[in-house]
Amino acid sequence: MVAVPTTPPVILLTIDVEDWYDLSGELTGGTVRQRPEALARQLDRVLELLARHGQRATFFCLGRSLVGSPELVRRVAQAGHELGTHGWSHQRLFRTGMPAFREDLRRAVGWLRDLTGQPVWGHRAPAFSVAPEQLEEFYDICLDAGLVY
Repeated sequence: MVAVPTTPPVILLTIDVEDWYDLSGELTGGTVRQRPEALARQLDRVLELLARHGQRATFFCLGRSLVGSPELVRRVAQAGHELGTHGWSHQRLFRTGMPAFREDLRRAVGWLRDLTGQPVWGHRAPAFSVAPEQLEEFYDICLDAGLVY
């Protein structure tokens, strides 16, 4: 006989909130205009799905994708989800270096905190872009910005 769990499973879910159309243009060397209406529609679907199942997630917000639609960030926060930062510009850290990262992170974290009044505890670097030799300084910059992960 198989034992049936009596408690629900713990779900850990993170979501990057970014304008894929804009980022794909950057990656292909073309120019693709931002599509905030698509981002809003997709975000609403995710929020509705999470609400229907009584779940919470961490949303890593990219500043440049959301600066023109601050109501989307507020919507996530008001729904009770955690806000994390995905940076401001989505630049790869091994290309920009740590001084540029420090400024990018400061801008992104400050914007999210000012916009929602909520703390920002986490950061997800764009495109797995922290080089091994950058890790120590990367962590120091994150801690200086008040982040814990």
